[in-house]
Amino acid sequence: MSDEPILIPNDGRTAGWRLGMLAGGALLGGIGYAVLRWPQLIVWCVAGAFFALGALVALSAIFARGRGS
Repeated sequence: MSDEPILIPNDGRTAGWRLGMLAGGALLGGIGYAVLRWPQLIVWCVAGAFFALGALVALSAIFARGRGS
């Protein structure tokens, strides 16, 4: 047996990156669990997205400038 230290290869990922991936995975898992427990959540999310898009289009139409302005 050799007395050389065992070196763990460094793949270049920082602790912050690993923590971010862990947090992202936990968030996605939590969303998945929430959808399983309350399927109505999908309906509310889709409706909210359409509402926000509709509001954005309406505000864009209201504040749009005409030609030559």
